[in-house]
Amino acid sequence: NQGRNGMDVVKMPFDPSIWKPIEQVRVASFNTYDHLVEQEGHSHILDSISNTTYSPKRYHKITRMLNPHSWGAYVNNDLTRVNIGITSQDILSTTQIKAGYDYDVQERTGAWKATVSMQALYPIVDFSYSQGKRNSPYGLIEYEKINGSGASADTVTTTGNLVFDWDERTFEGGLRIPLNLTISRFFTSASISNYLSQTTVTNFTNSIDGNGRLITDQYPQYFFRSLQDNGSLVSNVFNLSFSNLLKRSARNINSKWGQVLFLNAQNALSSSDFSARNFSFTGYLFFPGLMKHHSFWGYWAFQSSDFNWQRGDSYLFRNKIPLPRGISVARWEKMYSMSGNYTLPVWYPDMAVGPLLNVKRVRFNGFADYAFGDNPELRSLAPDRTTTGTYLSVGGELKFDINIFRFLPELDFGFRYSYGIQPSASVFEFLLGTFNF
Repeated sequence: NQGRNGMDVVKMPFDPSIWKPIEQVRVASFNTYDHLVEQEGHSHILDSISNTTYSPKRYHKITRMLNPHSWGAYVNNDLTRVNIGITSQDILSTTQIKAGYDYDVQERTGAWKATVSMQALYPIVDFSYSQGKRNSPYGLIEYEKINGSGASADTVTTTGNLVFDWDERTFEGGLRIPLNLTISRFFTSASISNYLSQTTVTNFTNSIDGNGRLITDQYPQYFFRSLQDNGSLVSNVFNLSFSNLLKRSARNINSKWGQVLFLNAQNALSSSDFSARNFSFTGYLFFPGLMKHHSFWGYWAFQSSDFNWQRGDSYLFRNKIPLPRGISVARWEKMYSMSGNYTLPVWYPDMAVGPLLNVKRVRFNGFADYAFGDNPELRSLAPDRTTTGTYLSVGGELKFDINIFRFLPELDFGFRYSYGIQPSASVFEFLLGTFNF
């Protein structure tokens, strides 16, 4: 039924005995606009339309970039980032602007970010600016410090949790080529992009005494020369993505069959104050579950980072691969990560709270995550140090698929319980975001 508030689902009894014969509903002259004429009260309803001639003028795309045709909020969660903000698209759909907050799941830090995507040309031109916090946990260390002063001064050995923190500001710009490769019942697409990035690091401090790479300001001192300090980094960023997913019905949470690949490579240029390199690869696979609308899915990921233990001044790019949920994972030179998940619908309540909220579906996801980290270069330099780490966690997620204010984009929120087997942990989290490809 179509009314003033849009379309709505209705029902009526199936009773042919009350149906009118077609002969009784036919009229001599019937037009679809007759009811409009009757509503206006006179038959010459077009006479009141003004006959105005408008002069053409040039449409300037640059000055009309902030002339949104559509806009709204977005929330995304891809197991490495949580993005929330507002996006808009101009009236010709040639310029897309986003502004919001990016949260790093592993570091538990975030940055304010704004992006502009010029889509009138091919390839697409993207620009972005971000400013926020970064950190790099080093773990427990033993160091010596001086207690007291004068003749009573004594050097004691103590243990502390070392974390390096810094502020970061990044400008990025480059080209992106999206490809639509769909030819069958699978949605197939790819994207290739290359950006030039300039990052400025300030306020580099440590959690032991608030200084930088030098710990402490008293003798004896320890200098972490392998890490970055305040300075500037210019890098090249290459991204490649590919998606091949079977078309799904509204009740399917994931595609029955599908493959998704992400590849990222970042390298510092010679004009940088730091040395840096990061390569990552993540592959997702989707399979049918044991029952209708159920889904098996998982991922395998690898990341290689350049720590430069001997050369020093090594900048640490943000983590690019999903890691075990619910536990703290350190950064390693080589990182291998994998996960197995089973997703199923629990309930379709179709409950509406007036025009404010519609609860479409309740779903559950069980998972087992594993990761292995290795520092092969450090092992050759310091054989007595621990240079590998193993991580394992299991848990479950209960999510609610909702629509807010009758907007078509679907959001979800829920809860996650994670049990860390190695290291031991027990974490309950609130989830807000969408995990879609």
